[in-house]
Amino acid sequence: MEIKIRQAQISDIKQLIPLIKELGYDLSPDELKQTIELQNKNSYEVNYIAEKEKNIIGLISCSVLRMFHHNYNTGRIVSLVVSSCERNQNIGEKLIQIAELYFKSLNCKKIEITTNNKREDAHRFYFNQNFEDTHKCLNKSL
Repeated sequence: MEIKIRQAQISDIKQLIPLIKELGYDLSPDELKQTIELQNKNSYEVNYIAEKEKNIIGLISCSVLRMFHHNYNTGRIVSLVVSSCERNQNIGEKLIQIAELYFKSLNCKKIEITTNNKREDAHRFYFNQNFEDTHKCLNKSL
């Protein structure tokens, strides 16, 4: 079966909610709609989905940052999830490939991703995609 990669649309929200829940986040359809609408106004943010037989089975959310301390753009993979029943079929790889094309089109020199310390399977996946463990990400709730 063919996997189609395309940009996410507002009409995809109903199918995106379960994927976001798989990441451990509980967003309402209205909250997700608001986020997508804001991102669609910004040429430095994009969301791609993987679709199989009109079912959304994967999502990658991308942002481009101009770091103060670098003289180049950095691509950030904000979220990446493939439905638990669709993993190990190269869908995550395909989503990263489309993200890389997007980042290259905006002259990014590097890609970064943060991932929860508990997600050891995800860490192995990223290492297999040639990501390196070079930084520590710290968070503080406000």
